[in-house]
Amino acid sequence: MDWTGWLLIGVILVAWVLPQWAFSLRRGSEKIRGRNREAADGMLEVERDKARGGFWTTFGG
Repeated sequence: MDWTGWLLIGVILVAWVLPQWAFSLRRGSEKIRGRNREAADGMLEVERDKARGGFWTTFGG
């Protein structure tokens, strides 16, 4: 096999590895984005609970 065969194998390998790498990066960023969204939702819920508690304690006094 001469150099063109090795070149063809290299091109095929790059054409297979590059999309795999790109999709794995995309899945990783989606997971991180999902975690950030869940954390933001949790923080909003805590703030809502604080506001709700503060509202009802004004009537108790």
